[in-house]
Amino acid sequence: MEVAFCKLHIQKKVYGFVNIELGQEVTQGKKVFLDQPLEYDFVTKGIVFHAPSPSDVISKSEDEEYVEASGYHATEHVVIEGSNMITGGVSQDLGGISLGTSGLIFVYDGAIGGNGASKALYDRFEKALERSLFIVKECPCKNESGCPRCTFSYRCGNNNEFLHKMASFEVLKRI
Repeated sequence: MEVAFCKLHIQKKVYGFVNIELGQEVTQGKKVFLDQPLEYDFVTKGIVFHAPSPSDVISKSEDEEYVEASGYHATEHVVIEGSNMITGGVSQDLGGISLGTSGLIFVYDGAIGGNGASKALYDRFEKALERSLFIVKECPCKNESGCPRCTFSYRCGNNNEFLHKMASFEVLKRI
């Protein structure tokens, strides 16, 4: 699998928000949508890799596109949250995005211009992937989307929706 360390231009739009009980991942109240989205962008450093398809899990599903995209999204979360002990960073150091069913996963420095966390991840990527696989494999939860111990991220821009634990497990095994 090819992995590239690169300069990235990140553009984000915030369309709304929901209050979440920290540590519980339980929404409090309804989603609030903004009249005008908040937009911001910055240039930073990051990595990109093309993850293999979780074809076994996909073949057993009724919604193949959902399972594939959700598997990549969960993999993005696990790589970011699970790599802190490998990189020496903290969860706020890195951000990420997975591009639908393309298999492309970006993990980037959360600071303008970069903070070195993605370079540390790049340099130790194989160990980070091994750690990510261990996290997903050993988590005892039976929830399709996973849980706060394996696939959830409290900073997820999609409110931890569109995650598939077993698809992520297969992606990481194939890597």
